[in-house]
Amino acid sequence: MSKSKHPKSLYIAPLAISALFGILYLFQFWQNLEYGAYDLFLGMKPPVAIDESIVLLDIDDPSIEKIGSYPWPRGLLAQGLEALAELDAEYAIFDIEYLENSPKTVDSTYMEGPLASEFETSYGEIESNLSDVFQALAERRIPLSEAGSYGQALLEYMDSVWSNLIKKTSLVAIENDSYLGQAMRLFGSAYTTLNMQPDPASAVYAERMTLAKERFVYANAEKESEGIVIPSDTVSYLVPIPEISGASAGAGFTNVWIDADGVRRRIRLVDEVDGDLYLQLAMAPLAHKIGNPRITVGNRFISLEGATIVDEKSSIRIPLDDQGMMLIRWPREAYIDSFKHIPFHLLLDYRNDAEELASDLRRLKANQGWILGPGYA
Repeated sequence: MSKSKHPKSLYIAPLAISALFGILYLFQFWQNLEYGAYDLFLGMKPPVAIDESIVLLDIDDPSIEKIGSYPWPRGLLAQGLEALAELDAEYAIFDIEYLENSPKTVDSTYMEGPLASEFETSYGEIESNLSDVFQALAERRIPLSEAGSYGQALLEYMDSVWSNLIKKTSLVAIENDSYLGQAMRLFGSAYTTLNMQPDPASAVYAERMTLAKERFVYANAEKESEGIVIPSDTVSYLVPIPEISGASAGAGFTNVWIDADGVRRRIRLVDEVDGDLYLQLAMAPLAHKIGNPRITVGNRFISLEGATIVDEKSSIRIPLDDQGMMLIRWPREAYIDSFKHIPFHLLLDYRNDAEELASDLRRLKANQGWILGPGYA
């Protein structure tokens, strides 16, 4: 029985073609051709559904024109976070690095609003009490023999008002870092940044990394096997100042990767430092929202086991490229037309309107406006 013989060309031709395309791929022209093909096919897919629950707070030109030149004092961001807490926002993600401490600033909104109202209210109450006492003395409702005790009571009251105003005035100088940290702790689910680095951390960041290891490692994650290597050159990361990183609910890395033609098409979702796994900034709160599923990093995929999607447990498998990154399915719309955008100054307007209402109520109380009604002068 004779063996069939295959022409060598059946083996040589495919190998030659593969080698040819491998060599051509080294040239930028062919890479750009691949990028263009991806963009073309992406445009043919159905449009991405926009999640209406996602709101982008824009530091835009109208906000800068109204609030002042950027960067703003961190106290303003804290005020915005307080407003988000009042509006029952679920998560707040800060795509801003807070690597250095900021100087104290004067809270002009507080000084010109609540503090001015506090002074007006306090002096109004003093004036009202003085008027009442002198009126009572004039009408002989208070005997002259008791005038001294009433005067002493008024002095003690004025001293307490003075002490209270001194305490309130000290709040004009804001230690913005602690203020923002306290606002994050109050909000409860604010996320901040990590910046992955290819070099060992300096002494200050090495110290902060100890805090980050305790708080920001995604514990419910593993590699599929010991042989899996995340193709990353990360060896350390930059961590925000302790006032902020110690108060935020979590953190994620913000590093982005740009293709050779200047377009962002891919993103890393999981990175590794010293055997610990960290999530990307948007991935970290998302993982919390869907129930902290078990994340497994495999060869060119990531799986999420036990993710809660619309009250049902699901398994999700995300394909990765040879660099361990997910290709992004961008919305068709331009950035400004995608998702819901709110200028940051509108959030502050909401908060300041509430402060102004409180100030008005304090003025009414000082002027005894609660008892005014029809028929009263």
